Amino acid sequence: MDTKKIWVSILITIGISFSILSTCKKSECISNSYLFKESWKILPQKDSINVGDTLFFVSKISNPTFDYNSMKTVSLSDDALIGTPFSIRSIIGLNNLKSAIDSFDYFLKEGRFKNNDLDPKQIKDILWLPVNNEYKIEIGLIARKRGNYSITLPDAIGKLSNSNNCSNGATIILSNANGNNNAYLSHPYYGLNYVPGTDSAHVFCIRVK
Repeated sequence: MDTKKIWVSILITIGISFSILSTCKKSECISNSYLFKESWKILPQKDSINVGDTLFFVSKISNPTFDYNSMKTVSLSDDALIGTPFSIRSIIGLNNLKSAIDSFDYFLKEGRFKNNDLDPKQIKDILWLPVNNEYKIEIGLIARKRGNYSITLPDAIGKLSNSNNCSNGATIILSNANGNNNAYLSHPYYGLNYVPGTDSAHVFCIRVK
């Protein structure tokens, strides 16, 4: 991961460990024994929208799903927990991003979406919830302010069953499934004509006019 994105690792560590999976005892949250690979996307797939237009963040996890550690199919219970932090930042310039979570209004169609307990002004927590043998999240984002924005979603963690301890937890590798994530809008931040490392899998950029 690019050193400029160290804060993302911090979000993963504190945002999830404390606010999403806070039901686990510390001694129980050592082993993440499952590995899933899932995707998310932003619809419609555009590189620019107008103030007042709506984007949709959508993601679903099939149940049962494939575990890349055991190379077997496993099932999630109806009380499984899957979540990750969600942030939107305004792209200002070289090494310069500004939190812009308030540049959009939100409405929830499926799943759960709430302020992060540790940093509610900059980060939201999203949780996938069971719907018809899948775990889903769908959020509408209504643009309020002009600018270039980066929507960031790190990998998720979860538990196959909330009734079990965290030794039955999972890491969920999340990749952006958009045909084009408009990463060129973030080039001024990096000072490069590309997005380094694996950052592009976790970012979708949009220009609001």
